[in-house]
Amino acid sequence: MSRTRSIKNKPTEVPDIENLPGWHPKFWQKHLENIVEMRKSRDAPVDTMGCERLANRQDYPENFRLQVLISLMLSSQTKDHVTAAAMHRLQSEGCTLDRIVLMEHEKLEQLIYPVGFYKVHHHLSNLTAASKKQSILGKHAKS
Repeated sequence: MSRTRSIKNKPTEVPDIENLPGWHPKFWQKHLENIVEMRKSRDAPVDTMGCERLANRQDYPENFRLQVLISLMLSSQTKDHVTAAAMHRLQSEGCTLDRIVLMEHEKLEQLIYPVGFYKVHHHLSNLTAASKKQSILGKHAKS
């Protein structure tokens, strides 16, 4: 026997927050204008060393995507120039699925040091590469 609960009070409709008066943070428009003005020159480190900028665009698409992913993982809690240096060291060793999966843990740690939490990041990079390789192999095996 199923039980149903009767609804005595209908829920009231919640108005959109955009329509409520005073929902904006104080001076938010001025802050936004200042940010837009500061970003006009596009000269921040992220503009030249951002994660998508660090990957080799001339490499195979799957390697490019892997490099973007790894640079994203390394960039957490790490300054852009430190992430860029680590990615350049990885690329000099061959930043591909096969190379990272087969790379010794100590070597990978050495390449990405001094990235913040490098011991954690090396495991993430290695696991990601292994996982992506397995996923790719699985797709090809089915075809």
